[in-house]
Amino acid sequence: FRVDIREIESALLEMEEVAEAACVPWRDEATEQHLSAFIVCRPGSHLSSRAARARLLARLPEWKTPAHVHVIDDLPTTLTGKPDRRALESR
Repeated sequence: FRVDIREIESALLEMEEVAEAACVPWRDEATEQHLSAFIVCRPGSHLSSRAARARLLARLPEWKTPAHVHVIDDLPTTLTGKPDRRALESR
C-alpha cells in the first residue's frame, strides 16, 4: 500500500491536544516496513500514545495507522525548521 505520511500527520494535528506531529517509516528484523508517529502535546494537555492511536484508527484504515505513537517533549528539527525525520528514526 502507498501511504502519504502527510495525511497521517494532518489527522494527528486535528486532535486538539496535539501541537506538533511527524511520522516516519521503520523496518523490523523481518524487514517489514511500519510507521511510527511522534507527537508533542500542547502545554497543559495530555494525550496518551494508546488514545492517539485509537483516535487515528477511528479516522484512518488500519494499514494507514502507525504501529506506534510516541508522545515526546519536542520534535527535533533541521536547520530549516522542518521535522528531522532522521533523528526520529533513531528513537
